[in-house]
Amino acid sequence: MIRPRHKYHKPTSNVYLQSKFDKDGEALRKLQEGARPQQTLKNCVQQSSHKTNQMQFNEDLWKAMISTDMPLNKLNNVNLKSFLQNYCKFNVPDESTLRKKHVYCIYKDTNDVYKKYYI
Repeated sequence: MIRPRHKYHKPTSNVYLQSKFDKDGEALRKLQEGARPQQTLKNCVQQSSHKTNQMQFNEDLWKAMISTDMPLNKLNNVNLKSFLQNYCKFNVPDESTLRKKHVYCIYKDTNDVYKKYYI
């Protein structure tokens, strides 16, 4: 039997070492199987930029549809949605998403314009 160095030291046995190496090997195997790319600053900036661009796309899409009197439920049309996704390279949001997230912003902007010119 191996004696501990002090009262808090865990004695090292062959069984303990074997189980430790098995766990390390399993962790290494999992890492190699599902290796994900390391998150770098460049990747974070690109993802942030894409999210910002997606938000801008959603707002521009909303403004375009409202200014041309297109009902938002037209976004549920499969052909229109696939066309926009193919050529714009952005996810086309659901009509309810546009209503929930962008109505107030556009209302506020429009209201500010009216206040500026008419009040």
